[in-house]
Amino acid sequence: MGRRYTIEEYVPIIQTLNKNYPNILLGTQFMVGFPSESEQDHHQSEEVLKKALFDSIEVYRFSRRLGTLAAKMDLQIQENIKTSRYIRLLVMSLLNIFRRKFTRLYS
Repeated sequence: MGRRYTIEEYVPIIQTLNKNYPNILLGTQFMVGFPSESEQDHHQSEEVLKKALFDSIEVYRFSRRLGTLAAKMDLQIQENIKTSRYIRLLVMSLLNIFRRKFTRLYS
């Protein structure tokens, strides 16, 4: 999707913010099924949720829109794969938010 940062750069920033500012509220969004998204790409999103805690997480499935560059891209992801990845990330998101709230209460 053209991100200009890596997980190795992103996760430590979130961890540092959570550590140094315990009352900070952090949110993020994930899109699954963007054209050419590999299983490895999706696994990296899961790794973010394992390593960084958020207060709000939104998960979306890519939806092809005619006339957009992404609609013309090769390697469109099958709907069943998008759904599977969406459910996996949604469950992980709920667990992540629970861990964040638990950490706040008991630290």
